Parts: sequence; C-alpha cells; structure tokens
Amino acid sequence: MGLPFLGGVGIFAVILIGNLIFFLINPLAQRIITLSDLWRLILYKFPSFLTLSIPPAMLFGSSLAVTRLGREGETTAMRVAGLSLRRIFLPFLFAGVMASGFSFLLNEELVPKGNRKAQRILQTVWFGQANPVPLERVFFQSDKYTFYIERVEKIGNEVRLYNILVMEMKGGRFPNLYTAFWGACREDSKVWSLYEGILHQLDDRGYVRQEVKFDNAELSLERPFQDIWLAHRTPEEMSARELRKEIKTWQKSGVRSVDIMLMEYYCKFAIPFACLILALVAPPLAHRFAKKGGSMGGFLVAILLFFLYYNAYLLFRMLGTNHLLPPFLAAWAPNIVFGAFGLYLFLKE
Repeated sequence: MGLPFLGGVGIFAVILIGNLIFFLINPLAQRIITLSDLWRLILYKFPSFLTLSIPPAMLFGSSLAVTRLGREGETTAMRVAGLSLRRIFLPFLFAGVMASGFSFLLNEELVPKGNRKAQRILQTVWFGQANPVPLERVFFQSDKYTFYIERVEKIGNEVRLYNILVMEMKGGRFPNLYTAFWGACREDSKVWSLYEGILHQLDDRGYVRQEVKFDNAELSLERPFQDIWLAHRTPEEMSARELRKEIKTWQKSGVRSVDIMLMEYYCKFAIPFACLILALVAPPLAHRFAKKGGSMGGFLVAILLFFLYYNAYLLFRMLGTNHLLPPFLAAWAPNIVFGAFGLYLFLKE
C-alpha cells in the first residue's frame, strides 16, 4: 500500500495547493502578491496540506492494496493457509496507527508555525501592510487586557473601533469589564481611548458589584497597537496545548462561550485519528466489493468513503459552529460513526 498511499498524499496535496493558487489568482494578477510570496505561502502551508492529505491517502492506499491482494489471489492463498480476514487486515490498522501518530505530531509541531508565517503573508496581501489592524470580531490579548471589537475602521494613522469589550484582569477570580460604544487610538500609540462606555466591576462570585458609566476612559498598554495584532493567534496557529491554555483562560473569565474553540481543540485530535478510522473501514469494504467490481472495486470504495466521510465532517462541523451539537460530538461524530461501522465489519469477518 506504500505507493498508492504516497500517491494519494501527493494528489490531495496538489489539489489543496491548486485551491490556494486559485484563491490568490486575482491578487497575483493585480501584482498585490508576488510569485516569491506565493511560493513562500505554499511552503508554509504545506505541513497543513500534508496533515489534511494523510487521512484520504490512507483510505485510498488501504483500499487499493486490498483490491490488489484479492485480484492476484493473495487473499485466497492466505485464507487457505489458515489466516482469517481479521488477521490479514491487521497490518492496515498498524499503518493507520502510525499515520495517525505522524499526522498528530505534524499538526502539533510544524502546522501552527507554518500557518502563522502564512498568515503574515496573507495579512500583507489583504491589508497592504506588514502590520495590519486587528480583524473584526476577533478576540486578542495584550498585557492584562483581552479585547473584542465588533467593527474596525482605519483612517490614516488612526484606528476607529466600535462596540468594544475589554476584560481587565485584576488578580481576582473574575476580571473587570469595559464595554464602550466606540474608541480610537493611533497605530504607534500605547494608549486606547474608549468613549460612551460602562465599567462593570465583578466580585469573587461573578456578580456585578458596581457599574460606572463614563464618557471617556483611557487604557495604557505596554505595546503599541500595531504590535498587538502580531501577538494574536487563531486556533490554526496554535498547538493543542496552547489552545487548551487559551480555553482555560476564557473559561475562568466566564465572559464568552468557548464552544467554537473547544471544537477546534478536539478537531486537532479527531482529524489525525481519522487515519486509523479509515484504515479500519476501508479493507473490509474493499474486500467485499473487489469480488464484484474487479480492479476498480477498491478505487470506487475509496471514492465513496471519502465522499461520505468528508461531507459528514462538514455537516457535524457546521452543527457545532451553530451550537446545535456539543463541541466534542461535533468534532468526533464522523470518527465515532465510521469507527463503529468499521469495527462491526472488522469483527464480522
């Protein structure tokens, strides 16, 4: 299964690279991004593409290998020698475990760093500068403050912020909360001015102890505004350990739901684990259909399983994003469903 597996990794990686190039074709044509930037972007995103390519490659590799074993009589010979199909399929499970482990390590060590560098290039493309202002509706942290901004406008060197939420950690169990209708600061300034807002002071039990309305309040930070965005990282730019630490910080504050972040955290384990799940499902099905479909049986099984698994992944992820499923179930449901089906087929053989 080595050759079809590597071929599958290459094919899916090329598809993802092609999708990235298509996404950037207009900036490339308008010379907003250079060919040098494009090649660097592909290089930085390649670990992420590799992680996404390994599960379907495992599916195609195991399916085609089982089909070839059946086509050339190897399966029949091993069964005549007294081996059960479960024993014949064990090496595929071992390959799935190895692929899952490699994919997880790749996702922990190289993918966050590569995504971070790739994000820097994309920021330059879309904002036309190396240090863009924060995106709208994004949580980011600086010093003892955590910010959420609904809308951002950039006017020259000044940044206008609208519908602002600021959490100020004071050493207690719960932070002080600033809510403001709008605010302003300069890109190179360390002082934020908040206007038309309310300061909510919480006690140790999380109840509002005092609310103070203000027309103008200033927050002094240790870093200028343009450097704060450089410190912000999305879940794709964090390892599972770093994301878990971020989730615990938000859970302690009790200010926002962390369901989306939890789903991203569980996906960092569920996606690599899909290699083992697909290695469990594919061989029994490929063996059954190889008898009827000949050499094309394994290929058709792989396409069908990939279509079903990928759409199940998108469906459950959408349900999790819209808070219709718990984060763990949204991330792991495809693996649970396909794993139960694969285990039934495996034990039935």
